[in-house]
This record gives sequence, structure tokens and C-alpha cells, in this order.
Amino acid sequence: MPLRNLSPPAHCPINHTMRRFTRHVNWVLAITVIAAVLTLLPGRAAIAPAIQADNNYIYLAADRLYAGLGPTSIRPQAPLQPWEWHGDWSFLTQWPLGYPLLLCAVRFLLRCSTVQAGQAIAIVACATALVGWFAWARRVTPKGIAGTLLAAAAAGSAVSVAALINPATDTIIIALLPLVLLLTQPAVCETTAGSDATGRRRCYARIIAAGLFAGGLCWIRYAAVYIPAGIGAFLAVRWIARRGTSLRQVGAFAFAAAVPLGALVLVNRAFGGASPLQDQLNLGSRIGFTPDPTVFATIWWQFADLPFYDYHWYSHWVFAVGVPVGIFGFLCVGPSWRKALRSHAGGSGYALSACVLVALFAMLAAVSVLFRSKHTYVDIARYYAAARPLYFLLIVGPLIAVAGKTIRAAACIPLLLCMSWYVQVEWPRPYQRWLAANRPVTDYGRWAWCFEPGGNELYRWLREQNDPHLIVFSNFHDEIAVETWVPACPLPETEDQLARWTRRIRDARNVDHTRVLFALDPGNHTRAYYLPPPQGVVARFGLTPCASAPETVRPYVFDYSRSRPRLVARPGHRP
Repeated sequence: MPLRNLSPPAHCPINHTMRRFTRHVNWVLAITVIAAVLTLLPGRAAIAPAIQADNNYIYLAADRLYAGLGPTSIRPQAPLQPWEWHGDWSFLTQWPLGYPLLLCAVRFLLRCSTVQAGQAIAIVACATALVGWFAWARRVTPKGIAGTLLAAAAAGSAVSVAALINPATDTIIIALLPLVLLLTQPAVCETTAGSDATGRRRCYARIIAAGLFAGGLCWIRYAAVYIPAGIGAFLAVRWIARRGTSLRQVGAFAFAAAVPLGALVLVNRAFGGASPLQDQLNLGSRIGFTPDPTVFATIWWQFADLPFYDYHWYSHWVFAVGVPVGIFGFLCVGPSWRKALRSHAGGSGYALSACVLVALFAMLAAVSVLFRSKHTYVDIARYYAAARPLYFLLIVGPLIAVAGKTIRAAACIPLLLCMSWYVQVEWPRPYQRWLAANRPVTDYGRWAWCFEPGGNELYRWLREQNDPHLIVFSNFHDEIAVETWVPACPLPETEDQLARWTRRIRDARNVDHTRVLFALDPGNHTRAYYLPPPQGVVARFGLTPCASAPETVRPYVFDYSRSRPRLVARPGHRP
């Protein structure tokens, strides 16, 4: 008697669970393999990473947290914003705590330095971005060679050599955004198709998990708030359009996303002192309303700034205007194509991607109009990095999904050119250039880009001088702080301001005298647009070269000639 086929039917929940488990295992294996390849790139460890500006404050907070002093750092200085001394160390609120906590966790696991922990996170994030964006693009675009090439082009645009070498929070958001989308979209499909109790419970579980995940990204970057906003808008639109999403499910996502956001605000308010929320979120000194009719044109121009053949003056115009107008204009010619285009755009994957992108544009426009006194945020390229793969999905994807086989075959040619550009130009050339640059390295393990030559000698000498009596002012005070733990201050504008800060520091440290030093790099480098020339600072405050400093350090260190170390009479003290 022949044995009966005991395998479960294709629609069996066991088969569905096994397929999903196998798919997740394959993703993990792919990320592991790619991360191993990136780790073993020849010469990668020899390229000193650039950790500067905002990251200096974050890495300093991670170092102090690892040392048991809490996530505290020096008070940051924002370009063109007033700065006032409130204490040597303060709880980090201008950037969320997620990245310092992650750095510390990796340090404990790997027993490495903070820079090495940041590099390890960057490698895993780049591998995750490649796999995640490829998986999301394959889900949104049709199957076939053209869809696979499109997914590869989208994934390739998500990473860069800079993201691999220079650790940054932006790389983590680039990596995690497609995972949030991959988690959210099945919940929408199950909302539509699952009418039984098990399907509804699974749907709610996915929606709540997606909300917690999306809201939790704000612990990495405040700017990631557009991700839960975009997903929430997508669910709300589906509810309004009666596309199978209920108001209760929209509320479940909103509540889940609000939990990590509210927790972050409460932590900042509890430990961030009496500074206002706007200051804690690093949004500048004031709120204004400065309308700009060109803001959305600027946003689109920045979003469409793809690197392909960018040495031609017209290449940017091709991607910003030519490709979108050409593709959608072509697809709108035939009635059948227009109908197919509407159907494709109404799909959950395409609509979800579009809502997230629109939320990003709306956020950038809003903060640029309201907080223009600090930055014109729409001009900062890194805000578009996480969403740039959506250009391929939203602009090029409809052509592959709607047009016939001949057009799909023709579309493979430019997609192959994109992959060729990545492999031959975009990735290898910067990598080889950085390998040949032989960047100087600080004792901290990062690229020494200021106070060179002699930066390490300066940092070591300042560490030896560090005591409660020492006050250091510098045009690169954050660089000094992360290397030495000296709570350096930015440059004062006037002698009255210098005297006020010095008096406050002396009172807070409870010392009788102070020694004021200025550590000045002769060139302001990328900060020249808001810092005064160092030569003018020397003349304004009557600074003299520090005679006690070593010869290699002396060009950078100056004594404040009107504030020589001296005893100052204080009540209860005898000078």
C-alpha cells in the first residue's frame, strides 16, 4: 500500500510560517556575509574615520557613559547661534540617547574603543541597508530581471564609502527604514485579507510592533520623526478611503509610535535641566515664520541629486526633471497604461513609500520655515540619504510595473549602467583615494583634521594641564573635549563675555584663581563661515603665545594676557 503524502497543503499556516522563517534566516545570512566582506576590505582599517562636529558631542557622551559618568557632554555650539556657559558637563539632549547607548553596548560586547564600536555599527548598518532596501524594492516592484536590477540600483544608492568609513547616525536610519517598511506592509495586507480572529490578532501585533519600531528610530535621530508620521498618514488615508484599515488600527499604530517618542521627551525633561524643549531638541534659539516659495523646489532638487555622471552640468537636471517627466508623461499616453499606473500607485508598497517620502519633504519644509534662524535644513544633503532609494521605486518602478516587455528590457540598459557606475566609480574611487591619502590619526583613533601638525602633542599637553583652575577657549572646543575631556568652551565674542564666563566657571568649580588658555587652529576650515579669523581673536584679546608650552604646541596655545594666573579674594578665603 503506497504511503500517503503527509506534507501540509500550500495554504497551511505551518507552510506560511516556515516560509517566513526561512526568508528571515536568509536575510540574516546575507547581512552576515556582506558585513564580513566589508570588514575584510583590504586597507579599510587603515583609513582613519572622520568623527567631528555633532559626532564629537555624541562620542564624548558615550565615553563618559561607559566610564560611569552618565551620558553627559559639553554644551554644544550651533553655527550662528548664541552660546552661554551653564556648566562644564550637561546631560546630552541635543542629540537623542540611542546612539551613545548603542556605542556603549557594542563596547561592552567587543571590549573595544568607542571609535571601533562606531565602525562596527557602520559596517553592520551598511550591510543591513543593502539587504533591506533590496528586499523592500523587490516587494514593491514586479518580479523579473528588470525588477531585480531596479532593486539592486536602489540598494546601491543607500550606501557609500563615506557611510562605511565614517560612523554616523544617518547610516543607522538608512539601514532601519526599509525594515520598518517591510514590517508595516504585511500588516496592511493582513488587514485586508484576514477576517478571522487569528488574522486580526496578527495584524494588530504587526501594527503595534511597527509603531514601536518607527517611533524608536527617533532615539537614533530626532529627524527620523518623519518615518512614523509617514506610516501613520498612510494608515489614516487607507482608513479614510475605506481600504480595509480601521480607525482602531490607526490608533494602535499612533499610540505605539508615541510611546518611545514620549519616553524620550520625558527623559530629556527629567535630566536635561531647565532649558526649553526647543533648545533640548537642538532647534535653535528662536521660532520664526520665514516663508520661502522655493522650498519645495529645493527639496526636490536635493532629493534628485544622484551621483551618476555628475561631472556633466546637465546630469542633475536629467534626474530632477527629465526622468520623472519623461516616465510619467510616457505612461499617461495610453489609457490602459494610465489605468495600470493608478493600480500600481494604489498598491500598499508604493503608497507606503510615497507617504514616507512626502512626510520627509513636509518635515524639512516645516523646520526650514520655522527654524531658519539656525539652518536652512532643506540644503543639508544627509537628510535625504535614507529616502534616496525611494527615487528608484517611485519614479522608475512604475515604468517596469506598467510598460510591456520590450520597454522593460530597454529599461535594463540604464539600470545596468547604474550598477556599473557603482562598481567602477562611486565606490572604488573614493576608497582608493582615501587609502592613498594617509590620513593622520589622533590617539583617540580618528582622523586628525585640525591642529595639524602636532595635534596629538597638543592634546597630550592639555591633558597634563587639566585641573579645575584651567579654562580653555578654542575654535575647535569640541575636538579638544573629545580628545582630552577638558570641558573647553567656544570663543567668546567680547572681553565682557569672557569675564562673565570666567567668573561663572570659577564660582561653579569653587576655585580661587583660574588660568585662561586659548587653543586656536590658524585656519577655521569648514567653520570659517561663522567663526572669526583666529588672527583677529589674538589681536582682540591681546593674546600671547604660551611660553610654558612645548615648541610643537606653542603655535596653537595662547595665554590671555589680561588674565594671568592670580589669586582672587573671595569671601571666606585668604589670598
